Amino acid sequence: MAQPSNFVVPAQFRFRPSKVSWVARQGEIVGWWEKPEILKGDVWEHFPDNRPAPDGVLVRIDLPSSRMLSEHVIEKSRSIAELTPHCSYIVRILRSAIPTDVWRPYENRQNTPEIGGRSFDLFVGQYLNLPDPVSPEKWNDPVKNAWDMRDDYFDIEGNSKSLLRFLNKWGFWGHSFRPLLVEGAIVDLRTFVFPHQFWEQREEYRRALAGKPRAWLGKAPALNLVPVKEPPYFQVQRFYCEETLQTTITIDHLTNVQFGICQRSDCGRLFRRETRQKKLYCSLKCAHLANVRKLRAEKRKAKLNRKGAELSAKG
Repeated sequence: MAQPSNFVVPAQFRFRPSKVSWVARQGEIVGWWEKPEILKGDVWEHFPDNRPAPDGVLVRIDLPSSRMLSEHVIEKSRSIAELTPHCSYIVRILRSAIPTDVWRPYENRQNTPEIGGRSFDLFVGQYLNLPDPVSPEKWNDPVKNAWDMRDDYFDIEGNSKSLLRFLNKWGFWGHSFRPLLVEGAIVDLRTFVFPHQFWEQREEYRRALAGKPRAWLGKAPALNLVPVKEPPYFQVQRFYCEETLQTTITIDHLTNVQFGICQRSDCGRLFRRETRQKKLYCSLKCAHLANVRKLRAEKRKAKLNRKGAELSAKG
């Protein structure tokens, strides 16, 4: 007898975020990064000769000393800044990670050799109690609810303070590790988040969750089932928040969970669609407010039309 070509594999989703201490900083550009590199595994390599290297810059950042701090010590201090003296480090960053308003469109390494002194905001994370921050399979942190993290993510207010609070609650955002340099020597690795990219990505993920399954599943990262010895015998393991967020979107589309985006202009919250009936607003409050605004706009328009008609009649 022929076996069905489609089948369901039960799997457990485990999200294990790890503690990171994040600080808001301002980076100051000091010059061009002459030979941009890419991280392959654990090794930084120059771009191949047959690939043009993208523009990169050297950025100066003042941070607490790169000496690793235990979580126990940090919990006893009011802030990481009180624990260690600040040092000035150089970080190599690709131009694409820097806000566009820092640049003029025509500027590049060839025609604008002097770019020092320009500043921009970023967030820097110091990982805690990790023997190897780029090897999450070694982490032993508690399992957390991935959808709780996603709810917090979409609820972040659009400001640096709220973003910093989210990062310090949930830990690593992504794989953005960069070496800290002192006189050209690597002294430590830190993880980075660039706010302008973060907000742009959030809008993309919001649209992906409320969009058509095919549009997301056609480009989504693979779930990568990991075999385990106990039922259900397979796990989807995630450690970084961004890849966890992507996985929740994939799982919701695969299980036909549907979302909408509130159409009130100053809301835009995601909401779960519980029925097939088309719903435009996330709550009765938003629906009522939107309706009141619509009626007021119609009254203003009717009033202007009457005044226009009266002036035309007099003229």
